[in-house]
Amino acid sequence: MPTILKVAQTAKELDDVFWLRHEVYVIEDGKFGGKPLIHQRIIDHFDALPSTASIIAYDDDEPVGTIRVTFDTEIGLPPDAHYHFDAYRESEAVAWRETHDMPAIFAASGMLAIRGKWRRRRDIILALLKMATGVLAGWNVTHVIVTSNHETTSLYEHLGFEALAEKYWVEEIGNYIVPMATAFSRIYNWAFSELLSNNLDTFWLDNFAQHFERVLVSSQTVLFREHDDANEAYILDSGWISVSRKDSEGRELTLAMLSRGSLFGELALLDSQPRSATVITNTNTELIRLDKKSFNAVLGISTPITEKLFSVFAERIRRTDDLAMVLAFAPQTERVKYALDDLRRNSIPDKRNPGATIIKIGPKELAKSAGVREHEVQRVLEIEKFKGLIDYGEKYIRFTKLYQS
Repeated sequence: MPTILKVAQTAKELDDVFWLRHEVYVIEDGKFGGKPLIHQRIIDHFDALPSTASIIAYDDDEPVGTIRVTFDTEIGLPPDAHYHFDAYRESEAVAWRETHDMPAIFAASGMLAIRGKWRRRRDIILALLKMATGVLAGWNVTHVIVTSNHETTSLYEHLGFEALAEKYWVEEIGNYIVPMATAFSRIYNWAFSELLSNNLDTFWLDNFAQHFERVLVSSQTVLFREHDDANEAYILDSGWISVSRKDSEGRELTLAMLSRGSLFGELALLDSQPRSATVITNTNTELIRLDKKSFNAVLGISTPITEKLFSVFAERIRRTDDLAMVLAFAPQTERVKYALDDLRRNSIPDKRNPGATIIKIGPKELAKSAGVREHEVQRVLEIEKFKGLIDYGEKYIRFTKLYQS
């Protein structure tokens, strides 16, 4: 079963957030005195504000993790109760106005709680932080402050936060905390820079980041099948997926092998037609999901967004038409080369070979993508390998510096 992360909106989701905080902080960690509270929920007045968003993670429908973000208002932010951030706020606000036409906008992150059984699930923890970053991006935040549990300081440092003071004891919490802060651009780069460097159009992050959900799924999971009802689009944040459909004779044709930064299933946002293809994960995969309701809500308030949307989709339609022409009329060798170049566009940097890129797709999958026999693919790959353009194995294809040029 997948792990789903979303902004809590329903009564049940919010109640799960408050229960989960109590379960982690009081029952598991012994904080706040270590004795169960009367209602076994942890909630404060910030949770009632429209400037607050709580994110919750469900693993097989069980609440397992949460984090809260809060936009600055006249009543301040939650971390202000435990540390005086005034000096930091003032200095950063002055520095920001020297280089920007808008004032600095502050927000806070906190209430990070992961149940014990899931604390080794690094993917869930990082996905919660990415979800929080998406919400903050939608608020146009420029700086973020936290009072971190001293045990999670290294996690925040990884995101770009810096400690403003040494750890100190807070009696009402029953724990040491560390005041920390960072420019939001650092967190944003951590969460989204690799997506953008892998050809994702900035349109999606600029306009929909605060409406995203995240989905963590294992290898060989069917995300949806051809002819299924469609209501959501996806962005691939990590892993690889295959997109296929059956021809008139029932044979499966692989249309694409996609990697990080790829958008798929987007036609579901525009019409009510069933899925036109089947999508299966080839590895453990993290996805960003956008449903039609959120999409329409954003689209309905901005004409410029609508105009940009049409240009984005027009480019994708042109590429689809190119693929159809190749599959219909090109000889087998050209089909393979076209499919190979499409895989190269979806490949990622190979950490072991600077300048090269790699995709975890082998000759068998490439043959499906090109719609030709595997021996023809092997012949083309050997020629390209002899030229020094690629290297390959049973489950990967590496594109060398020569291919990139």
